[in-house]
Order: sequence, then C-alpha cells, then structure tokens
Amino acid sequence: MTGYHPDLEFLGALGIRLEPVTERPRTNPDTLESDRPGIFLAGVIVAGMHTNEIFIENGRFHGKKIAEAIAGLLSSPQLISSST
Repeated sequence: MTGYHPDLEFLGALGIRLEPVTERPRTNPDTLESDRPGIFLAGVIVAGMHTNEIFIENGRFHGKKIAEAIAGLLSSPQLISSST
C-alpha cells in the first residue's frame, strides 16, 4: 500500500472521533459501528495510521460483523415498535 493514507478528514467531517495516538476511528470491536450511531467502518480505515495491520486475510471478516450488527438492529423490538 505504498503511498496510501486514510482520509481522516472525511471521518472527522462525519463526527467520528479518532484515538489521539493511533488516529484509529473509535468503533465497537464486535460490530465495527463507529461512535456515531449507524455508521459502520470496514477495511484498512479501522486501523487508523497503522494501515499495515489490516489485510485481505483479516479485513474480510469486517463485512460479516457489520451485516450481523445491522440485522440485529433491524430485528430489534424497539425499531419494530417505532416503525408501526
């Protein structure tokens, strides 16, 4: 990933806070939902400036985590009752 750097300004514009030292976006490690509800992050961006930590081998699981989290939200009784 020569020359790659994450677009941290974009995350900041969305209101997503970063860890001060690593510049990792604050996410729930089980769901990858950011500290801004409803915004999930996947891939190398979750590593902040440590982009060498996320590869196809471990980043490919991000989508499954996010899909399961969204499915759980969609089946939530609170969500169902508020939409009827």
